[in-house]
Amino acid sequence: MRVSETIAGLVALGVAFTSVTNASPHSRNNNMLIEKAQEGYRLSVEIPYKFNDQVTFASKYNGSGSGIIVAIDIAFDGSIAYTIEMPDRTWQAGIAAEEIKLIRPAPNNP
Repeated sequence: MRVSETIAGLVALGVAFTSVTNASPHSRNNNMLIEKAQEGYRLSVEIPYKFNDQVTFASKYNGSGSGIIVAIDIAFDGSIAYTIEMPDRTWQAGIAAEEIKLIRPAPNNP
């Protein structure tokens, strides 16, 4: 639920600040694009990691560890932070892509 709530909030922000007839300009960081869709809006971003990727991280502010990506937070300015579930089932949020290294990609199952 957290990811869908985050995306819904971001789409709402995008609607408030984006013309409904034109797509928003690309973000310099991740090519974020908000565009009109059939029943609302479509948010597209380019990201280096996806859900369930197994990663390790070393963050200046959030410590270090390893686990799997369980949430991807996208801010209005296009910045992205990942939340990683650690082996002890705790979550570490606020990890930037440049602080992450991929151990094993998630399967490509839908």
